Amino acid sequence: MSNNRKIFYERMINDIILDKKSTILVVGATKYDSDIFQKNGFSNVTISNLDSSTDYSPHKHSLQDLRKINYQNQSFEYVVANACIHHTSKPHEAILEMYRVSKNGIIVIEGNDSNLIKITNFLNLSQEYELSAVINDDYSHDKGGVDNSFIPNFVYRWTKREIYKLISSYEPQYTHKINFFYNSDFGGYKNVKKTSIIKPILYILEILAKLYFIIFSSEKNLFCFFINKKEKKLKEWLKIDSKNKIQLNKEYLNKKIKK
Repeated sequence: MSNNRKIFYERMINDIILDKKSTILVVGATKYDSDIFQKNGFSNVTISNLDSSTDYSPHKHSLQDLRKINYQNQSFEYVVANACIHHTSKPHEAILEMYRVSKNGIIVIEGNDSNLIKITNFLNLSQEYELSAVINDDYSHDKGGVDNSFIPNFVYRWTKREIYKLISSYEPQYTHKINFFYNSDFGGYKNVKKTSIIKPILYILEILAKLYFIIFSSEKNLFCFFINKKEKKLKEWLKIDSKNKIQLNKEYLNKKIKK
């Protein structure tokens, strides 16, 4: 991955996970992820993927499928995913599984489904299906495509609204605290695809994009969100009873809704 992506990744985990001893599950991870967490001083990390052959020490390792994580609810303080959700056939389910097994929250870094990325897809400057992921067959445990197959995956990109709708549908009893972060990386457009556009034109397009991002920062192609479970709040039409169970707040409903 590019240096810009690496810097963004490191900044997100360091800004959000303040306690280096926090229990962390990194899903869909590679040695790249393992090295980043080790370099940044996180000491209680479990690397999870479908790889049983690589040594991820000093971190623990667990064989896990993103679509169905084999851990109990709230098993880890944080669950992290970097550029792997788009490799599963059930990206929404993967995020909800991450959320389920986390105690404090989840950090996800993926692509931003911005207007600009739609244009680059149309101009064939970016990938809608990740052909580059399956061209390298150096690793027998990672075929690179969807659900670890040889079939190139659709590059599922996200928006703020989609994350809000997903988690609000999963837990409608709460108002959720979600932080969004953006950054840009042009390495993929230069290095991943073979293109007939000459380098000077790509250079000009990169300058124009950077100027565009000054005004529209949420159009940048790197997208990170942190769903903070510790700061979610019960909806005002609900209340906690004496047995610590959620009940309807009928007093609120009677004030707001006609019978």
